Amino acid sequence: MPPEGFYINYTTPTLSWDEAYDPDSEFLSYSLQLANNSSFVSPLIDSSGLDALSFPSEGLSQGTWFWRLKAKDDYNDESDWSDIFSFFVDLSQPSQIVNLDAMTGFVNGEIKLTWTSPDDPPFDELAAYDIFYASFSFSSTELSSVNYLAGPSPKAPGNLENITVSGLQNEVEYFFAVRSHDAAGNVSPLSTFSSALTNAAPSVTVLAPSGGDMLSGNSDIVWNVSDPNAGDMLHDIRIFLSKDCGVTYALLHELADTSVDRWTWNTALSGNGAFFRLKISATDGGGLYGTSTETGDFSIDNANNAPAVSVRGPLAGDIKTGIISIEWDFEDSDFYDRVYFSVFISSCPAAGYQLLEEKLYFGEGLRTGSTSYLLDTSLYPDGGEYDIKVEVSDGLLSASSVSGQFSVWNVNHPPRSFSLLYPDDSGELSMLTPEFRWEGNGDPDLASGDTVNYRFFLYSSTFPETVLLEVFPVFTNTYTLSDTSLLSDFTTYFWRVRAEDSQLGETLSCETFSFYVKWSEIICGRLSVQSPDIPVNTYIDAAEVSDALTLKADDAAEESPIMKIPGGSSYKVELKNSLNDSVANASAYTFNLIFSYDGLEVISPSTTKLFVLDEANNRWALVSGQQTDTENRRVTATVQGLSYFRLLNYAAPSSVAGDVKNYPNPFNPLLENTELVCVLSEDAALKFEIYSPFGELVKKFSASGQGNSTGLTNIFTWDGRNGKGAVVANGVYILHLTVKPLSGGEYRRRRLIGVLK
Repeated sequence: MPPEGFYINYTTPTLSWDEAYDPDSEFLSYSLQLANNSSFVSPLIDSSGLDALSFPSEGLSQGTWFWRLKAKDDYNDESDWSDIFSFFVDLSQPSQIVNLDAMTGFVNGEIKLTWTSPDDPPFDELAAYDIFYASFSFSSTELSSVNYLAGPSPKAPGNLENITVSGLQNEVEYFFAVRSHDAAGNVSPLSTFSSALTNAAPSVTVLAPSGGDMLSGNSDIVWNVSDPNAGDMLHDIRIFLSKDCGVTYALLHELADTSVDRWTWNTALSGNGAFFRLKISATDGGGLYGTSTETGDFSIDNANNAPAVSVRGPLAGDIKTGIISIEWDFEDSDFYDRVYFSVFISSCPAAGYQLLEEKLYFGEGLRTGSTSYLLDTSLYPDGGEYDIKVEVSDGLLSASSVSGQFSVWNVNHPPRSFSLLYPDDSGELSMLTPEFRWEGNGDPDLASGDTVNYRFFLYSSTFPETVLLEVFPVFTNTYTLSDTSLLSDFTTYFWRVRAEDSQLGETLSCETFSFYVKWSEIICGRLSVQSPDIPVNTYIDAAEVSDALTLKADDAAEESPIMKIPGGSSYKVELKNSLNDSVANASAYTFNLIFSYDGLEVISPSTTKLFVLDEANNRWALVSGQQTDTENRRVTATVQGLSYFRLLNYAAPSSVAGDVKNYPNPFNPLLENTELVCVLSEDAALKFEIYSPFGELVKKFSASGQGNSTGLTNIFTWDGRNGKGAVVANGVYILHLTVKPLSGGEYRRRRLIGVLK
């Protein structure tokens, strides 16, 4: 002793220790050193031969002290010095707390204290605070007679300390003082005193009305609120009214806005009388409330006012069915009035009003509010010009209000009958997404608010009835099929529609139509086209045409020596997309064409041929591989891809080369060329020689001709110039054509050509 690191506030500590252990000696003596440094230079005590286990010291000064021991036995054997022990001598008291501050707490019955932790030289080792308080002023000599509270654990000097003292009485001023203790037991002087008031209820004074006042209509109630606690917040103000000289009170009004000091009171809502009193209470943030003294008796005198009424329903345009509620708002500013209601109905503006109920009364105290009356609309004819009138009366004065015009609808009628329009019954369809149309004849009750939707049915069979597709609701009188996998080629389907209204009324279409789906085959006029391999999302479309392309090709055919138009039309055949009707590429698919020539000006069935348009040259080109069915009077062919097609009378050459012709003949070389036309049944080398009327050679040139088994027309031109490039003179010139087929042999043809400038 003292323990390691211990603080003392006296200068004569007794140093004590435990007996040392020596296994071979019973007598031990001790040496002791005490110094103010850990090196024990110039120790205050340096004693040896001590046979006790303690040693008194004296003369110590304030500061840190160090001491140590060693033991010696009977054989003069000495131990090493023990560990060094230290302790502190603190002879100074902590500084006085000079900034103690007391303030009202946030909770009723609490006061909060704050101060700065004081200095405590030389070690600054504060150990505790003592808090003294009382509801009266006291001095440092009266601490034993006041309340005591242990303070918080001290912080280092200079830090803010705080503690909340609770359990105090409301509306009481308390006085506080604090002192501190350091670790050595030194006590500071008592702090400066500070006081604070615990939370106090607010104070309320009624300024108006005053006793003896006569009030009527709207009158201001005026008051003043104060609170002993500076900064305290109010959260509620209540006004109480007595009608019996203060015997009983009832809440008249409550305000959440505490910043106001007046409220306008409609005195008519409180009735007339001569024994009214008011009092007002205010509540602070801590929940304490203060109530004013009662006012003196004052009087209220208000004249009778007419009641008011406003019909809320039915609204204009409403459609009512069955039992409905007629609703209205009403108000009578006079406290003692009783109000009665009379309810009327009108079926149209010219019909006047019929009384439904007279003098309805709903009980005492119903000066304002909402109420209603039940009306059975099934007692009235369906129609659309009804209105309700409600009259209100207090027995003397009255008012009325009229609802908006509404209609009554209790008897539902089914939708009107209607017919199917498209596709025609037993018609043919080529698209996979056809649009179905039917009449939209509506419903007799549309004006009453009824609505009509449609249910679309598609059947694969009607005997037995097999529904392939059912769609509801369809909002218009059209429906477009969207599922491209639903319809199959060369198949008959059936469809019908049912109209359904909002009240479950139903009307089935007058008919059930059928249609036949055929997208890979079409018949148009004399032409029938069929394909075995087009995709399912396409269809074949054909039309008789007479456009610029076909007219040019027809002109060229008329000029040809081996072609003649037998009458009839040209046909444009296309492959189209079933989803959007756009033209699809048909070049990868096979098409079988059947062209009837029955009724045409046919020279001979063997010369009636099928041609396809050569758009690049504006000419008709013979379709290869075609066959003539003389029994059925038709031409058939299989083609790859689609274009324009027509029938022509066509005379193929009987030998390798047919006659040579030219057009125009004669011709004017200053304005035009003449075309030299030769039909070949096989490929050949051609040599053209043109002579004057006198036998002189004018022009010579060669060309390669093309032919096939049905005859192929070859066209060459002569511009009317000789071999030197000069235009020949007028006259008749002789063309000699030599044809040498690749298979061998030679053929000669002759033609007279006229030149006229």
